[in-house]
Amino acid sequence: MNVKINIKNKLYISAGISIILIIIVSSLALVTSKRIIEGSKRNELLDNVRAAITELNLITYDYLLHREKRMEEQWNLRYNSMAELLEDTEKEEAMKLIHSEYASLSNLFSQVVANYQNTQKLIQEGASQKEIDSVLHLEEGLVSQLLIRSYSIATEVSKLTEQVQSEVLETQKIASNTTLILMLVLAVTVATTSSVVARSILKPLNELTRSTEIIGKGNLEHKVDVKTKDELSQLAAAFNKMTKNLKETTTSRDELNKEVAERKRAEKEVLIVNNELSIANKELEAFSYSVSHDLRAPLRHISGFVELLQKNTPFLDETSVRYLNNIHNSAKLMGSLIDDLLEFSRVGRYEMKKSEIDVYQLVKDVLKEFAEETNNRKIYWKIADLPKLHVDQSMIRLVFTNLISNAVKFTRNCKQPVIEIGYNDNNSEYIFFIKDNGIGFEMEYANKLFNVFQRLHRQDEFEGTGIGLASVRRIINRHRGKTWAEGEVNRGATFYFSLPKN
Repeated sequence: MNVKINIKNKLYISAGISIILIIIVSSLALVTSKRIIEGSKRNELLDNVRAAITELNLITYDYLLHREKRMEEQWNLRYNSMAELLEDTEKEEAMKLIHSEYASLSNLFSQVVANYQNTQKLIQEGASQKEIDSVLHLEEGLVSQLLIRSYSIATEVSKLTEQVQSEVLETQKIASNTTLILMLVLAVTVATTSSVVARSILKPLNELTRSTEIIGKGNLEHKVDVKTKDELSQLAAAFNKMTKNLKETTTSRDELNKEVAERKRAEKEVLIVNNELSIANKELEAFSYSVSHDLRAPLRHISGFVELLQKNTPFLDETSVRYLNNIHNSAKLMGSLIDDLLEFSRVGRYEMKKSEIDVYQLVKDVLKEFAEETNNRKIYWKIADLPKLHVDQSMIRLVFTNLISNAVKFTRNCKQPVIEIGYNDNNSEYIFFIKDNGIGFEMEYANKLFNVFQRLHRQDEFEGTGIGLASVRRIINRHRGKTWAEGEVNRGATFYFSLPKN
């Protein structure tokens, strides 16, 4: 369906017209305000000029009466202060006459002062009365010109003041009339737009509301009859499609209820199977613990009989002694395997007790356990300032013990062994690592390292049962973390495990 003018465009057009008119009214108000302010400033300047002329005339009269130097200085100060105010209007056409007349005042007053000084000089020199009268007559002419120029400036100021006031009043009148016209246009536009919106939007909306009520009462045969060239027509079509789909859905309600009942039954069966698996896992752990525990007695008997036979070695040949030693070593290895299996089983059944621990101090305590083993080796330890964690202390201690033990063991043949213990902060978790420069391993076997009884080296090369790393993975999994390793043959290995912060 082609939509010519949608609702959004209608509203945009209406809002656009209103905004344009408002901007025009605002701009007119700003221009008018600016012109009124400029007129007020011009009136203020003209008032200052008028006041300055009056003050200069008064000072001139005082000077003519008293002939004091103070009056002369006062006249010049007042003249200069007004001249500074007039500087900004020097290039304005309307102010040229005032500038010209005002500039002549200084020259005339200077001539009056000079003429008085000339009179005094003639009197002191004893000049004739005719010469003195001639100078006095000249002074009268200068004073007359000074007063005439002052009057001319005052007259021009009055004319300009009337002109500025007339312009301000005219501007206000034009702005008022224009604003009134624009406000009327804005009112008409808003009214027209509202009428159009009411016809093209509100009426179809009322029809949609009525149809919704009918459909809501269960009449799924009702059709929404809205034919407009905007989104409301699309909404009506969507309503009709929804009604059709609802009708089809209602007809298949029984089948849906039957399917829901079937899913609930399947979910119930899944819960039963999960419970059975949980019980089976617990029984399997108990069985493993029982088997590992029951194997200890036969091994103790084997070790005991071997020790008795070894005491009678003088009566045994060399081959028999070697066989006995192999049996004794195998029994010890079997005992170690049972111990590790018991430990591995306890890790799965152990109830965790989390608390706040200082991982750095925990690692320091673990290293003390290896002090005797590493006493004669020059191992370079690099230990970072490890963070505090909320974990099970005994289990995390076992993790560091197993990983540090491996690092110590597999750097045994290094000339300068280096073991680094550090971590990375990965926002929601800490990633710890134990890195060494020992014998390493091939990365194709990395996925087997954390499985039970998985060993990459012969027993006569490096002792071990292959349980330690499996215990590490089980402990970290119980703490909702991950374990992995990276290595390279004869270049060392790095074991990683992550622990969440919370």
